[in-house]
Amino acid sequence: MIPRIWQPQQSLNQWHQMFNAIYGNRNSERDQFKLFAHVAEVAGGFAKVVRQGANPSEVTLFLGKLLAWYCALVMKVNHRDLESVVWAKYPAACPYCGKSNCICRQGEPHEVLDSVTLRWLQQQNRSRRPVRLSDWQAMFLDIYGTPNRILGETAGVSASSWSQLLVGMNRLYEEMGELAEAIRLEHISPIAVSSELADVFAWMMAVANVLPDHLEDNEFNLELALWDQYPGNCNYCFADRCVCLNDRVRQSLIASIGPDTPQPIDHLTTLPRRDTFEKELTETVLAATDRFPVSLIVLDLDNFKVVNDRWSHSVGDTVLRGVALLLKELAELFHGRAYRWGGEEFTILLTGEAADKAVECATEILSRSRSRVFEFDDGSKHRQTLSAGIATLRHSPTKPLSVVTRDFFQAADKAVYQAKSSGRDQVSTAKEDWL
Repeated sequence: MIPRIWQPQQSLNQWHQMFNAIYGNRNSERDQFKLFAHVAEVAGGFAKVVRQGANPSEVTLFLGKLLAWYCALVMKVNHRDLESVVWAKYPAACPYCGKSNCICRQGEPHEVLDSVTLRWLQQQNRSRRPVRLSDWQAMFLDIYGTPNRILGETAGVSASSWSQLLVGMNRLYEEMGELAEAIRLEHISPIAVSSELADVFAWMMAVANVLPDHLEDNEFNLELALWDQYPGNCNYCFADRCVCLNDRVRQSLIASIGPDTPQPIDHLTTLPRRDTFEKELTETVLAATDRFPVSLIVLDLDNFKVVNDRWSHSVGDTVLRGVALLLKELAELFHGRAYRWGGEEFTILLTGEAADKAVECATEILSRSRSRVFEFDDGSKHRQTLSAGIATLRHSPTKPLSVVTRDFFQAADKAVYQAKSSGRDQVSTAKEDWL
């Protein structure tokens, strides 16, 4: 039998079957309750990163995970034809008002149309039945209008993409609660499971329809973003039929969806510490793609020992706090995060940003730092310069994750030393051959 060739522009059922082909063997030991627990975990992690204002690549990454686990659950409850499950509830029309352009009043309770009417709509609209995943996404946009309309437009004022994502995730989680109840009572009303599965898919598409605004990229394509994450094989072991140990596959997910406990910070600078940086560096390396590259900036304060020796360590602490505040501000401006590596060394992760943006960020940091004057009690003044090294990763690792993460950091670290040896107070980028 010739193996199926998967591709980004495939039908919704082919995506469904692709996930089963890759992960079906590994999921065979799990019942529907365990699989639902995994879906709920991912949805919880998704909601957390949205609530915390995560960068766009993290949001897209979690949507891909959610769809993969959702398909596993759908297959476990014996639905190999996902398109028919969704079409039965959403036949190119709202299942509550029956209109192809929904006229339901938001916030009011509505009853689902009777099965006879839904079947009639399926027949009437059969020529409009979607095929590709992008077609299904577009169908929900057609039914419910703009993302703003269903996800938070108030008094003619458009909600921000971030708040729309929050609303979408809240509604998705509500539907998942109803799905959990339907699975629990499946022996009494099997049809309810199909109905709730369709609702969960509908809200996943609602969230997906917000992403172009959130990403500030009108060219964003959900199919290509998913393909970057699942290119016809497992994104951990790279096998067509996954051979990962379950613990390994869940490691990044578990790290991402833990309780909202305060993250360890460096009390002097209030930046995240080295241990947080190392964990998040590993996660971003794993998620890197051509569409969402990750850039690492390593910064070192020039001649900082002179500050401590001349004015005291307390004055040095003042300089460190001032530099840390600048790094935090500029990192957030470029959709990244700053960390204190240790001593007078700092790092910045820019997820979804290529090397040119990293150079722009580092250059602005150095410019602002050298223009700032620290004034001390004895009347003396000090301008603190920095040296910066940059490395960029544009795709998921093909070597062991630990090796790529190590090489990635070392590439940026070596670039710092190149900047220092070339005269300090400048930016140096790693050579492309570090990969």
